[in-house]
Amino acid sequence: PLVKCLIAPGGEVVGPLVIATSSFDPSLGYVVPPGTWLIDAVVQIEGRGRFTTPTLPITVDRSL
Repeated sequence: PLVKCLIAPGGEVVGPLVIATSSFDPSLGYVVPPGTWLIDAVVQIEGRGRFTTPTLPITVDRSL
């Protein structure tokens, strides 16, 4: 989903990160299995372009 955050020049903001566990890989089925995975986020700054955050590990504890 599109989530807009207004940030003053030179400022910073903590924004929400929405994580869904639906798999795009048919071999995994409909749920991402438990384990350690990598995640990054794409941030678009109006008038400046799109940027990708560093990749960080996340842990999926269990499938619901």
